[in-house]
Amino acid sequence: MGLEGEIEMKPANFKEYGKTAARKFLRTAIVIDDDISAPAEANDAKVLEPPPFLVANNIEKRATREEKPAPTSKSGIDSPTSLSDVPIKPLADAFLDKQIVCGVLKPTKTDETKTIVERAVHAALVADIVIIDWYLRAGDESLALSILAEILQKDRKSKGRLRLIMIYTSAVPLDKRRDALVRHLAGQNIDCKCDEGEELVLQADNCRIKFVQKKDGDKGEVVDALPSLGPVDKGR
Repeated sequence: MGLEGEIEMKPANFKEYGKTAARKFLRTAIVIDDDISAPAEANDAKVLEPPPFLVANNIEKRATREEKPAPTSKSGIDSPTSLSDVPIKPLADAFLDKQIVCGVLKPTKTDETKTIVERAVHAALVADIVIIDWYLRAGDESLALSILAEILQKDRKSKGRLRLIMIYTSAVPLDKRRDALVRHLAGQNIDCKCDEGEELVLQADNCRIKFVQKKDGDKGEVVDALPSLGPVDKGR
């Protein structure tokens, strides 16, 4: 107890110090997911009627060749998304509200694995937050594991880096994915352990790796909640 009228100062929790420091440097994020989607918007523009001479020409052309009508949507927008889809607009907007710029990497079936890994690791050099799906190929976790190991190895070679990685996935249970990642990283000589009190958060050197389930009914998290699930949870 100090002197009368003197305010007794209690030391803050070290973890809170870390979160406060992280909030100060987080400026960029990248999302790596093969199920990123951008919402289509209904076309409300007024339909212009073609002049008569164009109508006549089109009738003549259709008489000389068979035409297949393009598939249309009754609503004018995309069909409902699957549980694994990541709508990028609400996620990017949520990050921008916290003054964090969010980039996107969407691997496709025609992209070479080596190219995807190199591009992801290169982008991660300037990304403070990396959000990645567990399955970047259908039922295949190897691509995500390769990217994560390469990022952490690159960080180690550059003498460490403060970073948040979020594995945002519909592949449950998450604890099995966590254990698979720990085994894979151990094979790459990267040690990681569960963060104290958080079984779905790993600590690897200066990097925190958090597993988050994609929204499925009353379970999981919506995409625009992600910026509030890491060190940025209390604003700037």
